Amino acid sequence: MNIDEHINNILNGTEDIPKFNQPEHAGVCSAGPLLVGAILVCDFTRKSIESGGNAGKGETTPANWEIDEAQEKAIQVWAEQNGVWIA
Repeated sequence: MNIDEHINNILNGTEDIPKFNQPEHAGVCSAGPLLVGAILVCDFTRKSIESGGNAGKGETTPANWEIDEAQEKAIQVWAEQNGVWIA
């Protein structure tokens, strides 16, 4: 499933954003698809970077700055693909 499908499912109420309680979830949804998409891109990026590469080799998870940098790049790519990136 791609990000846009997740966004649509969240906004139509068939999927939740697990890290938010019900009032927080409603608030995020009221902000619209761009915020929901940005949250999903950040979540997927964090999960990917934390589970990839050195997982299982006894090495520590990446530093927060590395995760932040990966999330920023992923958000930019996603926003550019959706025509909402402002350089």
